[in-house]
Parts: sequence; structure tokens; C-alpha cells
Amino acid sequence: MPYDPFQYRSPEGYAVLEKWYDEALRAFRVPITTRYIPTRFGKTHVICAGDEAAPPLVLIHGYGAGSPLWRQQIEGLATHYRLYAPDCVGQPGRSATTPPRWPTSART
Repeated sequence: MPYDPFQYRSPEGYAVLEKWYDEALRAFRVPITTRYIPTRFGKTHVICAGDEAAPPLVLIHGYGAGSPLWRQQIEGLATHYRLYAPDCVGQPGRSATTPPRWPTSART
């Protein structure tokens, strides 16, 4: 995703995160693929690993994190599961940077 001032304080900070992300992807010791999936919240970047015929397992990272942080878990689980680790929309990573809005009916 391109630099977005909504989420990143500077183009330089964005470049540092992008460099870290590339290095993190290269550090995986199991084969991975990445893809973008269109969702109603925006384009979502997903790290995929494991046999496509294996049972699926989705790994959702915490707030302010990114899916490369699942590396050790992915390496350990890829022999048993087909893993999908999305970068949550509105969080650091390669998914859309604008956070989803809550429906007005969900507000109290």
C-alpha cells in the first residue's frame, strides 16, 4: 500500500516499516505466499502458508501489529494447517490503512 498520512507520521517512517515488512517476509523458514483480497472494509493483504488441502486456520494479530509477527507460529503450524494471516485493515501492514467505521446502531 502507498504511504498514507492517516496512519503514518512521515514518508520516512512508512519506508522503515516497509523495509521491516520485506525483511520479515524473507525470514520465514517455510514457503509462504501473499495475496490481496477485496473486502467491504478495503483491500486486505494476507500471508498464506501450508498445504492448500489441509484444514484452514486464520491467525488474527492484535492491535498495532502486523501478520509477519506470526512467523514462529506459522512455521510451527504450517505442516498441519493451511494458514491465513491477514494484516487487519486500519493497522500497520499492507492492508488498507483506513480503519473500518462502526455502524451507528452498535454505538451506545
